[in-house]
Amino acid sequence: MKRSGLILLQAVGAISILPYPFILLANIMSIAAPGHNFANSLPWILLSFYPLVWIALDIFAWRAMARGAVGLAFGLSSVPAAATILAAGIFGFS
Repeated sequence: MKRSGLILLQAVGAISILPYPFILLANIMSIAAPGHNFANSLPWILLSFYPLVWIALDIFAWRAMARGAVGLAFGLSSVPAAATILAAGIFGFS
């Protein structure tokens, strides 16, 4: 039961990776905009790496689950899921 809950939570978080190609393209266009320097572009550069962060959190969650730290595993997996739900809510209300 715990494993299936963790898989479901990670699946909700993985939904945010689906629009990644479009987000990456928008980030590149924002970085290349006239008048941008490194300091202005840093948030867009960091945002481009969020799938790697999600994958790392999922890996650490499964390692925590293997050690018996179920709360930590669900806590790590809830970050991408919460970000997905927040982004969907912002998109829905805009």
